[in-house]
Amino acid sequence: MLGDKGLDYFGGVGSGSDWDTFTASGCQFSDCGKACGPGMQKVTDVRCADGSGKLRKDLCCPLDGSPDPDFCTWRGYNLGVSCNTNSDSQCNTDEVLVVKDKYYTFNGGDAACSRGKASYCCKTEEVGEKLCNWAGDGSVCVNFNTKDGCEAGQKWVTWRQGNCGRTKVNPYCCSSSVDIDKLACHWTIGGRPNCAPGQCSGSEVKLGTHEGGGGTLPCILPPPAFQKGCSPECVGSTEVQPTLCCNIDALKVSVKKLPVPVANLFFPEDLKNLPPDSVTDFALMTDNTMGGRQQDKGNSDPNSNSFAWYLIDGPANEVTTLDKRQGSGWEVYDCDTELHEERQTARMVCTDDRDSSDSNCHHIFLGEVPATVIRMPAGCGPGKYAMAVSVEPVYDELPPPHINIRNVRRGVKNPPVYKLTFDYDFSILQKRDSKALIRIDYSDNPGYWSAVVCEFSF
Repeated sequence: MLGDKGLDYFGGVGSGSDWDTFTASGCQFSDCGKACGPGMQKVTDVRCADGSGKLRKDLCCPLDGSPDPDFCTWRGYNLGVSCNTNSDSQCNTDEVLVVKDKYYTFNGGDAACSRGKASYCCKTEEVGEKLCNWAGDGSVCVNFNTKDGCEAGQKWVTWRQGNCGRTKVNPYCCSSSVDIDKLACHWTIGGRPNCAPGQCSGSEVKLGTHEGGGGTLPCILPPPAFQKGCSPECVGSTEVQPTLCCNIDALKVSVKKLPVPVANLFFPEDLKNLPPDSVTDFALMTDNTMGGRQQDKGNSDPNSNSFAWYLIDGPANEVTTLDKRQGSGWEVYDCDTELHEERQTARMVCTDDRDSSDSNCHHIFLGEVPATVIRMPAGCGPGKYAMAVSVEPVYDELPPPHINIRNVRRGVKNPPVYKLTFDYDFSILQKRDSKALIRIDYSDNPGYWSAVVCEFSF
């Protein structure tokens, strides 16, 4: 079928990550009683407006851009009564709006808005290094006119008063790689008489409410009018602080997603052995010309084209990433210049705080290093995945000057350099009691994707 082309012949349409940049406009509801169309998959469903609740409509998203429903929830509703009636997102801080609808689910049951619509929101996170932060995690206070307080390699974006009092401010700083104009951060707040919290649009991420944000005054909600006899427990006025909204794409915000439900891909007894911290990764590639047998029609649906894809799922002590673009704290360098499948070496250094809960640098040491599947950065080795053989400290070397060492522990200016030895002998996974699960499919048979990959077959 593939001849001598190999899997690299295919052009990628998936990112290879289970966290990836998300475009909500790609998701839409199916017609009532109808399944998702080709190239789409079901994320969740709600009832239809038939009165009985028997007919349902599916929320359908692209195969390479579907949010994981385990990281999503409905918001902006008030059970049995009206929902949000404006066009704003009702999602929480660090969530993104996917879709709005009159019908939603609550605790496994159906619910409906008497007016307005509820918001379906999915959790977000930043890809790779933390691009923006409040200076000193809120502890740095500077004079507004100086606009300093950001670390080297960062730019001043906005500010809040926070714990800095009335004469100084705490700056919000972003990496110099961030396009500040595209970031378009702004403060928003609801007006009187309700003083509702400020809401961000569907193309923005909500970064919390902050005292004195950008110099925006709080909205003062007066005390209830009728409080006779309440002394000394009378309710006073309430200050509602402004909300910071920034562009999703400029922050490289992403949502948790998978191409198809994992339950469809592996045996149930194997899935039961996966711990809660299991790491999932995939890549989906298609050839729209079916090996040159047809004209490229611009349709990358794997159900109607040649495709190749893999999915790896396993515990953190058996599967980890060394790729910065996938959020790893490791910087890998000095890889072999020629691509080959023999055993080879590289250097690597942890560029963040290895002891921090936000760092993955310690993952490779959780289990047996020679039994760890590692995702390699682009240009280091012939494939995305390799098997670690050893990781050994190199005591007489310092990190190259071009590597950005960020957020290291206080006093650690030069973290240790490690020598990584790796190869492509995955047979060790069959020789021991491994919990890592690997699935690979490739086909040029139209309908294979829907019939074999997407359907529950075990």
